[in-house]
Amino acid sequence: MKVKQVDNIKKLLDKMSDIVERAKNKNRQKDWNRIFAEGTKQQIRVTQADNIPCTLFLGSTYWNKKIDLNIGKYYADAYYHLENYLKIAIERFENYEDSTFFEKTIPINLGVGFETELLGGNVIYLPDKDPWVGTEGNVIKEIDDIDELPDADFSTNKYMLFVSDFYEEMCSLVDDYNGFEVKFPDWFRGAFPLALELGGWEDFLINTIARKELVHSLVRFITEFRISWCKEREKLTGEKTIIRLGNDEINYPTISPSLYEEFILPYELMLYNMGNKISYWHSCGNITPLVNSIAKIPSIDLIQVSPFTDLEKVIEVFSERSTAFQIWMHPVRDILFASMEHVENALSNIKMTCERYGVHNYCIVSGHIQPMMELNKQEEQISQWLNMFQKIFR
Repeated sequence: MKVKQVDNIKKLLDKMSDIVERAKNKNRQKDWNRIFAEGTKQQIRVTQADNIPCTLFLGSTYWNKKIDLNIGKYYADAYYHLENYLKIAIERFENYEDSTFFEKTIPINLGVGFETELLGGNVIYLPDKDPWVGTEGNVIKEIDDIDELPDADFSTNKYMLFVSDFYEEMCSLVDDYNGFEVKFPDWFRGAFPLALELGGWEDFLINTIARKELVHSLVRFITEFRISWCKEREKLTGEKTIIRLGNDEINYPTISPSLYEEFILPYELMLYNMGNKISYWHSCGNITPLVNSIAKIPSIDLIQVSPFTDLEKVIEVFSERSTAFQIWMHPVRDILFASMEHVENALSNIKMTCERYGVHNYCIVSGHIQPMMELNKQEEQISQWLNMFQKIFR
């Protein structure tokens, strides 16, 4: 490890330490009431009833344009990952007036390919684009093929050996400086989306009709793999398992209510049984016709409501429960290319809908913002959107 690298990280941590202690950061923090167990503070937060917060989802391609982030290197090089996480955090706090706050916890986010790599799938990394999870080399065509997939043992799984080294290097660089700690990566994506990748989208969806046993076998394997992996993580970190379900591929009409209940729900209930709740159920797709089926999971702390999903329908189904709502805007239609009149109407409609149902436990997310125009024009549009949010919700 180079002395120059350590010195650079310490300088960035000094800046982050100052940010953590600032009144602005503490005031932002008051807007959020964490619903997840200790150790997952950097993941998802949910609102109190008084101030409704919002957060910008500025994707890696945005930072590629903003700070020349090499996305492929970010997921491959521990020092580069740490350095640029800190640079982005500092930039976010200083220049974007959303409700995002920071603590002395540094997460490791290895991107959309993380779980696919654990399962032996094919992921392509590029310098200027998000990881591309390929299905051309899908490996599961027969039930016997499942036996060839790697296991969840941290000491033998090839990608976990890389992840463990990545984590250890980041921990060495931070070295508990100023009380900062690095968090071990966690599992996010749901079993069925991963099965779609390993089995090939078209083939696998056809097999939900033609070869149901194969579909069940693969989704069950991935679910049991995740359970084993989470137990290994618990042993390593001492942290209680938090189950989040990243299900962007669960989108109507590709996934019908009957398909969800036959091939997805039983395995999500297996994960629910690990801790008697799902902390976060996420899909950027349309889940309106699926909401009643999703609600068969007895306890969900936080559910995403995408811009393609009917907010009122989700509230009708979940408002009598303790579930909170993470309401996403459409980043193009509602922010980047929207008039301020449209923005005001969109945000006001959300507020009025929630008030009509007596819902206060929600937050607003910008949607995945990527570079769509000249960066200075894009940032001005984002700033205007945030100003309108302040006008309506504060």
